[in-house]
Amino acid sequence: VGTYTATLTLGKGEGALSVSKDFSILPRMYVDATGTTCTYDGKAHGISVNVSVDGATVTYSESRDGKYSTKAPTFTDAGTHTVWYRVSKDGHPTKSGSADVVIKPKAVGISWSGTKLTYNAKNQGPTAKATGLVSGDKCTVTVSGAAKDAGTHTATATALSNANYKLPGKSTTKFAIAKAKLTVTAKDKTIKFGAKPANAGVTYSGLKGKDTAKSLGGKLTYKYTYKKGSKAGTYKIAPSGLKSKNYAITYNKGTLTVEAPSTVATRGAVRADGKDWVETGKNGVFGTTGESRRTTGIKIGLEQLPYSGGILYKGHFQDKGWQSSWTLGDSKCAVKNKRLEAVQIKLKGEMADHYNVYYRVHTQKLGWMAWAKDGERAGTTSASDRLEAVQVVVQKKGTKAPGKNYNKVKQTYPKAYTEKV
Repeated sequence: VGTYTATLTLGKGEGALSVSKDFSILPRMYVDATGTTCTYDGKAHGISVNVSVDGATVTYSESRDGKYSTKAPTFTDAGTHTVWYRVSKDGHPTKSGSADVVIKPKAVGISWSGTKLTYNAKNQGPTAKATGLVSGDKCTVTVSGAAKDAGTHTATATALSNANYKLPGKSTTKFAIAKAKLTVTAKDKTIKFGAKPANAGVTYSGLKGKDTAKSLGGKLTYKYTYKKGSKAGTYKIAPSGLKSKNYAITYNKGTLTVEAPSTVATRGAVRADGKDWVETGKNGVFGTTGESRRTTGIKIGLEQLPYSGGILYKGHFQDKGWQSSWTLGDSKCAVKNKRLEAVQIKLKGEMADHYNVYYRVHTQKLGWMAWAKDGERAGTTSASDRLEAVQVVVQKKGTKAPGKNYNKVKQTYPKAYTEKV
């Protein structure tokens, strides 16, 4: 390597001709192009071209036959990028080639949220957020595995919106859909005293989406604190029996109101001359009229008791006067061979709280007398007037009292009780 002079001589001696020419031997030009392999970091990356001689010109292009420029291209996004180069210098042959810039996608972290859900009758699942991104980058995560029914399910991150990133090795998570709360409430119901237990159905609070009662399993059943024949009042209706994989069911009890009747039927019997105890009771009348028979005993009862308690009565008998104690319902109130002349009747216990008892008597001389009420005296005393029949009516308090001609029995005397006729 160096600069030299070459001389060409023709002939010999003084007549010889010489021609000289300088020439150089240049060093050989070597080119070393190096590519780049890295993981995406948001920075620019390119190739490096090293030339063994000074003063060489390096130009670059992103395609073999493209336009070349002295500005070396750089790349930020993930992928394999090929850079073509040419190296030229006077006295040297031009050299060309290529090198690759390989930028690998960066693995992101996955942060899951919404892994504890509640049933809503729709497909639902957790959401995922990509973590570890280069500052300023955005990347959304596509998730599959949404589920509708309550239970434990698996969600999977399946794709990223930014090609500079890739999913990590583990991209799944478990998520739970809890049962929704459902309240089933028995509707209130009113029935008449003596009726069988009954209900008016239920209401549902908490059904989701287009779910209806038909979406539930099991069989709706009812239990009652009331039994047929129980007294009037309020009782509980307790629904149960439904099942569901998507609802946690709770039950609210309803109220069953047993409505007391406006009247309570009576039963009774009398002991009259020429007859033993004879049960009568048409129109609430016990005894005989128009047969000139004296009554020597009576008993009165109630057909059904809507409340606790009962009926009490006592009589005024010939030569004996008023009995000192009350007779309990369905028991005999009698004095042998002594005519019954007047009575007192009343209710006891809860029956007395809710009902009035009205009664009137038919006597030998006065016929049907006016109504007495709740323990008042009815009939005659000191008049030697025999009592022949009694009419008894039990009515709910607050209702209209029976009239003079109640149930076609006509009143003929204006008073309920008198001592003398």
